Amino acid sequence: LLAELKRVFNPLVTVRRAECGLEDANKPLHLNDLLEQMYGKVSDQTFQRAKVSLANVLSTGMGKGRWKSAGKGFYAGNKTVVV
Repeated sequence: LLAELKRVFNPLVTVRRAECGLEDANKPLHLNDLLEQMYGKVSDQTFQRAKVSLANVLSTGMGKGRWKSAGKGFYAGNKTVVV
């Protein structure tokens, strides 16, 4: 599990991948969808651990103005219109 998580989730790369994924989307993405888009299929246990880590990255990035929250686990790039 730890080896898979390290292979899948590198915090330094994650910020850039999240930003690219959100900026390329034309609508807000749910945390789960963004995680799957970024890393593909992983085990359920790895998915849950990576989800917590990605949620922290997204929250921090939102606070720094890299992207915005659309509420209820959805995030969007700064250019995306959130209704």
